[in-house]
Amino acid sequence: MLNEKINDFLKESGPIFFVTPSIGRAIGLEKELLDFHIVCAQKSDSVELLRKAGVKVFCLEKDIKNSGKVLADAQTIDYIKNNSAGKKANIITFKPSPMIEKICEKNDFRYLGNNSVINRGWEDKVRFAEITAELGVPNANSKVLKIGEENLQILKDLPDFSTGKKYVIQFSRGYSGNSTFLVKNFGEFEEILKNNIGRKIKIADFKEGDTYTFDVCVGEFGTLISQPILQLTGFSEFNKNTLGTCGNDFAYGKNLSIETKNNLSLNIKKVTTRLLEIGYRGILGFDFVVKENEVNLIEVNPRLVGSIPVFTKLQLIADEMPFLLLHILSFLDFDFKEIEIKEPKQNFEFSQVILRNTGNEPVKIAKSIPSGIYKLNDGKIIFQREAYFAENGMAQDEFFIDCASEGELIDPDMEYANIQVFCGIMKASGIFKEDFVRIKEEILKKMVLV
Repeated sequence: MLNEKINDFLKESGPIFFVTPSIGRAIGLEKELLDFHIVCAQKSDSVELLRKAGVKVFCLEKDIKNSGKVLADAQTIDYIKNNSAGKKANIITFKPSPMIEKICEKNDFRYLGNNSVINRGWEDKVRFAEITAELGVPNANSKVLKIGEENLQILKDLPDFSTGKKYVIQFSRGYSGNSTFLVKNFGEFEEILKNNIGRKIKIADFKEGDTYTFDVCVGEFGTLISQPILQLTGFSEFNKNTLGTCGNDFAYGKNLSIETKNNLSLNIKKVTTRLLEIGYRGILGFDFVVKENEVNLIEVNPRLVGSIPVFTKLQLIADEMPFLLLHILSFLDFDFKEIEIKEPKQNFEFSQVILRNTGNEPVKIAKSIPSGIYKLNDGKIIFQREAYFAENGMAQDEFFIDCASEGELIDPDMEYANIQVFCGIMKASGIFKEDFVRIKEEILKKMVLV
């Protein structure tokens, strides 16, 4: 996969350590880079399966849910220093943070990511509305306000629910959709206000349509944009947050019109032009709501995004230069002039569904399913072989499952299983195809949460 120039450059640049609480975030380049290490916190089937595949994995086997805390652990620091062979250690994480930057500076590690100030400024959902308006990027009509005791009545008077109108309320930060609320009546709106006095909020018109995410990579090579990837939202069995995501379907967006695709690309490039001007490089993600030919940008995530492990694997299968590798090379100051970088394919067919704890309390995995490749036979899922990710060459009726280990405690909104298939799974907006319904229902029957 890697040409000689890139291989030689990476050998001189030192080892790469992908630091993450959950090992699934780090999958993608583990078999492509010679001196690549995964440092994770949580024990799972995938840890041993990756080790069996020859991947360098160090697992703390601790219940840590933050990359900075994983990196700060004394055992992690020792592992990195003992496996750097006198060269500078390169650190990559899913998200940047001031904590991670300070640890890297203190230990003379090189961080392969953008400054956390850029990330926090753009990922702040409230400030984001102001930035996109300035750039002339279409966004839902919105107001940014601070909730205070003295202005509660003014805020109450803002939304008009009389015509059945809905609003989206967002706070600055969150994950899995837990900082975003769809409000359908005054009672719901009033409850949110009372529980969040002192916080800054964005109140936006709710835009009907499908949500598409884009994996994007920027640098000396310009702006590279993935195909539109449908975000799966509104499935309460997988995510309790109404607007929270539970997976992706790569195939569904192929039917968008050329006009809509061009419009989406144009607005992505308006944002990336500004980001490049302030020194941003590498991977970021975009979320748009699309209805017919109308597009509205709802979120920019200036960091690695959840679809990157899947997208990296798909790009490798297609013999493309993965965005994740371009991201790494960008922060190692690689000279891209002598290599050809092609536009990514726009016709990948793949889907994944992420199962999250939909309750308000942690749950324990009382009965799990071994991670691997399965097929459905007479309504039962039948184990085929071990695997830590969906494999190129899987049969048409095969699918991959990755599950948390028995005894693991899963916090609210956190992932406990992942299903992957090499096809589209959406029959229509919000409706799974029958074949996938049978698969997911059987998986839900097999797992026991207490």
